[in-house]
This record gives sequence, structure tokens and C-alpha cells, in this order.
Amino acid sequence: MLEKLRKRLQQLTPQRLDHIVMPEAAVLLPIVERPVPTLLFTRRASHLSTHSGQVAFPGGKREPFDADLYATALREAEEEIALDPALVQPLGRLSDVISLHGIRVTPWWALFRRIYPWLPTPAN
Repeated sequence: MLEKLRKRLQQLTPQRLDHIVMPEAAVLLPIVERPVPTLLFTRRASHLSTHSGQVAFPGGKREPFDADLYATALREAEEEIALDPALVQPLGRLSDVISLHGIRVTPWWALFRRIYPWLPTPAN
């Protein structure tokens, strides 16, 4: 199943919206490698001013020090779900989308093995 996903992602030509000037963000679509692969979602804390209580992928706005949008996705996943970037295998990106808040979001597929217990980040 994962090999089929890899092949399909290699065939994609993701649409980039670089010509649209707006804030950038990235999300990680993390697949947990198991006998039956699992897509990991998060639930945003209820006390947050934006997106509170929403089910989401780990991700957020690009920071000036992020090398690229994949680095943004990895940084945000590390901050939000303590996912060690060294354990992540990139699989590919999808087309950019514009969020309801006027942010250009780039989604990235990635694979990792769950080798540690999940620890929630109270601030997120």
C-alpha cells in the first residue's frame, strides 16, 4: 500500500501558487508506518484563539529561519506532536491551497514509525 502511494506521488505535478503573494504555511500529513498504515491527526486545544478544538494536521506559518516549506512542516510537527524530524521520511507534496484565513498552505506527505508515546503540547 505504501509503495503504491509513493508511486502515485511521484507521478503528481503539484500546483504551486508562488505567484500569489500572501503568508505561507505548511502542514505535514504524517503516515504512521504499521501493518495497516495510519494517518495521524491532531486536535487543537480548546483555549486557542484560532482553530480551537479543530481536528488538523500538524502545521503552521513559515518562519523566516525555515529553509523551505518542508522545513516548516517538520518544525511544526516537532513543536506540536514532538515528532523527531530525523525519524521522518518525506514522500512528496501536494498542490498548494488557500486557507479560509488567506494563507497559502503547502501539504507534505511523510512516513514515520511510531517508536515513542505521544505527549501533548499544552500550548497547541
